[in-house]
Amino acid sequence: MLMKNLLFFLLLVISIGKLDAQIWAIPNQYDDKVQTGKNTAQQEFYQFRFTSNTIDLKTYKKQTGLVHLPDEIEILPPALYGYGDTTILMTYMKEGTADDGQLIIWLTGNYLSNEVTFFVDKNLDGNYNNDGKPIVQKSKAKPITVVMQSAVGDTKKRVLSIAVPERKLPAKYLPPKRYAKIRNKIAIGANAGIGIANLDFIFDNTETMFPTWYNVPITELNLGLSLTYNSRLFFIGATGGMQSMNYWTAYFNTRFDEDQVIRNPITGRLMTVENVDIERNLDRHSKTRYRLGGILGLRLSVSKNLEIQPFGRYGTTFYGSKYYYPNKFKPEVRFEHDSSKFVEGGIRFEFSVSNYKTFYIGTSYTKLWWRPSGYFESLPVSNLEIDYHAFNFSLGYRMGL
Repeated sequence: MLMKNLLFFLLLVISIGKLDAQIWAIPNQYDDKVQTGKNTAQQEFYQFRFTSNTIDLKTYKKQTGLVHLPDEIEILPPALYGYGDTTILMTYMKEGTADDGQLIIWLTGNYLSNEVTFFVDKNLDGNYNNDGKPIVQKSKAKPITVVMQSAVGDTKKRVLSIAVPERKLPAKYLPPKRYAKIRNKIAIGANAGIGIANLDFIFDNTETMFPTWYNVPITELNLGLSLTYNSRLFFIGATGGMQSMNYWTAYFNTRFDEDQVIRNPITGRLMTVENVDIERNLDRHSKTRYRLGGILGLRLSVSKNLEIQPFGRYGTTFYGSKYYYPNKFKPEVRFEHDSSKFVEGGIRFEFSVSNYKTFYIGTSYTKLWWRPSGYFESLPVSNLEIDYHAFNFSLGYRMGL
């Protein structure tokens, strides 16, 4: 709804000797002084919040009696991300009869501050993207003069002098920021993180009829790159990265008999003897891995500069050494381990830190199909179960191209 602006007035001065040029200035409303005279006229501006590319003029027409104006006007606004208090200032400059005037529309950013950005449609074509850089004017600064002139129709020059009154703002007032998000763009990204993983497998030995099981905790240091296409609701693309692995104490447990309960001959207490052979750090894994995959995610906007992005990733992990050694003391016994498939699901929180630039933190869960070629086939195995999973934490940066 249009609201008559009580804060801004426009002083229209017709230049002596140049009747085809007119000078406009916004005086300081706190001084409450507007010059009048035979060569001056007071011009009223209407102010309302910018919400759409379509400007509804019906209320404005009723208030001003300018019935010849259209009911609405479509404009092409500039990128207003990063500005708070985005506002439209509108006036109609009458010249002779009402039908001979010019509708003037400004777009402003940080309107309620002492440093206002003005987007002036200098060629009066409704497109604010072909008029050069916006005008930034501070309060009490010397007026900035611009020239407006249409290339078609009424080609009369209009000289516009813009001044901003001083506002008494709270000491800690800062205009709210809103940055342009990466939408309908290609983006490149980089990330780093850590993963806490665990590899387990268990099987029944068909010769002894007792179970054998293995466990090793792992930490992963991850570096990655991404290339994605980003729409308003989702993103899709490719990812790649390198992992540096650290394997902690590995336990290879082989049961060779049932547990036995015996009595301590000295204390007389009963004790359980586990008939399990435990070997530590017997095997050797690849310490460097590489990952390639595809990623698909949703974009859920929760505020001006924050998105929640659930995502899924599927791809292949390639092992640097290409071999798994089950017994490092027998290096001649090795099994090919070129690659494994993985699937990952997670969520990340992405913050806009500048126009088309973001920072995110995320967490995810990864399932890896770890299985060296021919290893388990070389053992007397039945009822084999393998589990490799990891919990990942990452920090990332993305930039729209």
